[in-house]
Amino acid sequence: MTTAIIAVVGSLVGVALGSALSYLAQYSLANRTRKWKLEDTKRQSFAEFLTSISASYAKAKAGEGDPEDADLLRATAVIELIAGRKIADQARQLQIQVTGVHKKLRQGGSTVKQADVDDADRARRELIELFKADLDIPADGDIGQDAGRAGTSGQPGDDQPGSPVNHA
Repeated sequence: MTTAIIAVVGSLVGVALGSALSYLAQYSLANRTRKWKLEDTKRQSFAEFLTSISASYAKAKAGEGDPEDADLLRATAVIELIAGRKIADQARQLQIQVTGVHKKLRQGGSTVKQADVDDADRARRELIELFKADLDIPADGDIGQDAGRAGTSGQPGDDQPGSPVNHA
């Protein structure tokens, strides 16, 4: 009789332990999957934001486009939903800054100072660094490239093909 009780108790403990471990494994997998999906969403949203800035600049330079660029506003709104406060605030500030500079460019370009364009481009590069840090992407020096340097100005960066100062 004692052997039967030990067998039953052992079986129950095994079932309970197996169930608990199975639950923990599923919970862990669900958390990792949720994190990966959020990372993918962030990556796509950050890329859309930066692409929208570049497209807006190109249109503004050509005297076309809408001063309230819908793509840029939408991308900024998504970032405000999924990113931390620091990134969201800086993205909104950059959106406002870029919209103002591009509006001046659309009006003929003579009212915009090159320093304003350069300031917007500097702010864009700073935000790129925040995006990379948020996504655990190595800094530019760590991977040997400066992604997205053509963003605000539309011109290749110093280290990109087509640049007058190509450090190849």
